[in-house]
Amino acid sequence: MSKTLEFQCADEGSVTALGYDPISKHLFAGSAQGAIRQLSLESGGIPVQSLLGHTRPVVACQYDQSKLVSGAKDGSVRVWDPMTGECLYAIAGFTNWLTSVQFDRDKLVFDGTNDVIIAAYYVAEQ
Repeated sequence: MSKTLEFQCADEGSVTALGYDPISKHLFAGSAQGAIRQLSLESGGIPVQSLLGHTRPVVACQYDQSKLVSGAKDGSVRVWDPMTGECLYAIAGFTNWLTSVQFDRDKLVFDGTNDVIIAAYYVAEQ
């Protein structure tokens, strides 16, 4: 039997991107206003915090236990600490056609120039 949760993020505008962590049962909902709302599904969708920094609609979110990566139509990719809500760093200057982000241990990959895929390598913390 499945259980359906329904909740609203109306104060943040339309939901435009989602990221989910099955371990913490937290959902990250990117909005048309550029905010990302962190919600606890174990608590029925109660907001944990808002991550603020994007100025246009958030179009992509990916989460793991140590970071959240988001991309938005403001032409930026942001890396967040999901525990504190702090933006650790931002990569800006892309066109507003940024549509996807993906990361693993060694690289951050995003589509930010309409027809080119970019891979940015970084050193992950041990």
